Amino acid sequence: MPCLNCNSKLLEMNKKINLPVCKVCGQIQAYRIYEVTDTSMVTSRTNDEFELKMLLSEFGLQTFQTEIMKNYNACNSHLLFKKIDLATRNVAITTYTLRQLKQKNYPLEYCKFAGTTWKKVARLLKRIDKHFGTSGILTSDDLECFYEEITEVEKENLIPIIKEWEEKETLTRGLLSALFYDNTVMTRDEARKLFGVSLPRLKRYLTKVRK
Repeated sequence: MPCLNCNSKLLEMNKKINLPVCKVCGQIQAYRIYEVTDTSMVTSRTNDEFELKMLLSEFGLQTFQTEIMKNYNACNSHLLFKKIDLATRNVAITTYTLRQLKQKNYPLEYCKFAGTTWKKVARLLKRIDKHFGTSGILTSDDLECFYEEITEVEKENLIPIIKEWEEKETLTRGLLSALFYDNTVMTRDEARKLFGVSLPRLKRYLTKVRK
């Protein structure tokens, strides 16, 4: 959600007050304050959960909160988060869970909001994937929610192209971002954000698919 004061989307989490602050005008996004009715809930654990809930609320992901918290607690109990800062944990476990649920996710945007880097998140994601024995790889049958971002005509054109590529190699997010960009009216920024990849990675796969 944009800043209430100037409508900018450049928000970042201020860890001292546990609220997002606009990087353009400095406005504290006070409308995101949660009501706490039980003072006994104000603990270190609650504070950790609070920051995760802020992230989910910012991007409208409350529907997946139960599953995300379940994965968070599982990773925490197995010490996967040892020496990992809270912002990196939250972005990584949110991204991991959404990927396992075959949902759209925007980890680069989550990083900006939470105040961490994609490099740190990607490193933790590999650790989580290894622990759970998962890869986060998509198949052509997992793309329905991504097709919602393009027109029906573009979808009909793109499906056989993706299936053809799937027959010869794994559908990585980098490859999919390139295919979506090259066969729809999506901009490069829209395509890379849709699949959570960097611009250099998108460019590398564009070179590949255009050969």
